[in-house]
Amino acid sequence: MAEPLRRCHRERRELVRCHSEIKDYVAQDHARIFDAVLAKEPQAAEDVLRRHFVIGDAYRHRAALAAARPLSDDGSGTDGRKRA
Repeated sequence: MAEPLRRCHRERRELVRCHSEIKDYVAQDHARIFDAVLAKEPQAAEDVLRRHFVIGDAYRHRAALAAARPLSDDGSGTDGRKRA
């Protein structure tokens, strides 16, 4: 079980690295979770964490769809980014 979890984590980190809006969102949520833990507000921390996973899934889904879009003649996707 450890290897599939490790692979999933690496894939998510790569996705975050490539998309600045996701990176900002993740950093802000991590700060909110940390602040709630420091404030000894476990319910607030859990609420942020649950929203974090739901919204994170939506970001990853959109990014996966964007990556799957067909390339144009110049090698870029519909978002204008060059693909390998």
